[in-house]
Amino acid sequence: MIYNSWKEIEVEFKFRVLRSFCPPVVKGLFYWFIDFLHPRNRALVSFDVHNEKFCKISLPDGNKPLKSYNIFEFKQSLALTEILRNGDINIRILDDDRRWIEKFTITKPSVMKDIVGCLKTGEFVGQTIIGGELFLYDSVNDVVKYSQLRLYALRIYNYSESLLNLNYPNGIFPKKLLRYAFL
Repeated sequence: MIYNSWKEIEVEFKFRVLRSFCPPVVKGLFYWFIDFLHPRNRALVSFDVHNEKFCKISLPDGNKPLKSYNIFEFKQSLALTEILRNGDINIRILDDDRRWIEKFTITKPSVMKDIVGCLKTGEFVGQTIIGGELFLYDSVNDVVKYSQLRLYALRIYNYSESLLNLNYPNGIFPKKLLRYAFL
């Protein structure tokens, strides 16, 4: 393994990353919100770690403020939430042809702020405006369950593989390893 080495990758278009913290990773692709420099327009860019290629993905409305949008993984697809003018939350899924398919519209109770992720069960994780309480939204039954957990979460992520070697004797992990894995 070569340490402290970088590989330069050619990119066919110029863009500026607008939100760089913890991008969602879906099927080996990282996703970021971007702004094209010429012509000025907001979109998404994906980076495929297998073939090392960037790809542009249009937003439903590239001129809308980014605070209206959020992205996360939903059942092994990229999901896009859009807060509508009336406060409802529209959820679209990116298909294999990079088209947005409208899946749900959540009629937003007055306390709901945003959807920050999704559980593997398909329930959406959201956050309230006041107090940052997390809630679960079951889109099949149209039910909101409040958790009484008060966190200001930017995103919720699912992991399908462990970052830790689980074969330690007696299941006892070194404290140093646990500190880095869970903080």
